[in-house]
Amino acid sequence: MIDPLQFLNPASMFASGERFHALWKRIDCTSGSAGQTYAWLMQQYNAGRAYHNAQHIGECLMELQGLRDAKAYAESAVDLDAVEIALWFHDVVYEPRVNDNEERSANAARFVLQDAGASEDFMSEVHRLIMVTKAHEVSDHADLAAALMVDIDLSILGKPLERFRQYDDAIRMEYLWVPFPTYAEKRVEVLRGFIAREPLFKTAWFLDKYEEQAKENLKWAVEKWEKAAKNSLLPEES
Repeated sequence: MIDPLQFLNPASMFASGERFHALWKRIDCTSGSAGQTYAWLMQQYNAGRAYHNAQHIGECLMELQGLRDAKAYAESAVDLDAVEIALWFHDVVYEPRVNDNEERSANAARFVLQDAGASEDFMSEVHRLIMVTKAHEVSDHADLAAALMVDIDLSILGKPLERFRQYDDAIRMEYLWVPFPTYAEKRVEVLRGFIAREPLFKTAWFLDKYEEQAKENLKWAVEKWEKAAKNSLLPEES
C-alpha cells in the first residue's frame, strides 16, 4: 500500500505508517488495528487544516526522535512512548470555533487505546499529556513528561524565521472567520503571553535549542500584527 505522505513535505513523511506501526507494537496493543487507527489519524490531520495537520505532527515527532537519538533523559522515569502516542493524538480533533479540542482529542485517544487493550495507567498518562497542551503550562517542575510534551508542541516558535512565518500565516488561515481587527488584537495577546514566560521552554534540551530564536520570532510577530492593526491592513499589505 502506498503511503500518501511520501508525496508531501519531509516533516509530514516523518508521520509515517511505518513509524506508527512500530510504536503500536512497542506499547503492546494486543487488539485493535494499527493500520485503521493510522488511516483515521491521517484522515483527520489531512482534512484541509492550515497548521494543525500532518506536517505539525511530523515536526513534533522529529523533535521527539531527536531526544531519543541523543539519549536525552534516557535515565529518567519518563515514558517516551506515552509522549509519542500523545503527540500522535493531541490535535486529532481540531475545530477553531470550539474550545474543547484537547478534551475531545484526549478522549479519542483513550477510546482507541482502550479498544486496543492498553493498560489503564498508560491510557491515563496519554490523556493527561494531551490535556497539558490546552494551556501549555506545567505546574509541577518535576513533571518531565508534561514539560517535554509542551516544549515539543511549542517548538515551532523557535524554528528559523521563514518557518515561523509560515506557521504564523497558517494560524491566521485557520481563523479567517474572525474579523481582522479582533484577530490581530487577540493574536498579539497570545504572542505577548509567550514572550512573558521566563523561560518559555521548561526543559534544558529545548531551552538551549530554541529559547533565543523563539523570543526573537515572537517579538517580530507582535510588531507585525500591531503594525497591521494600527494601519487596518493585512500584514502583507503593510
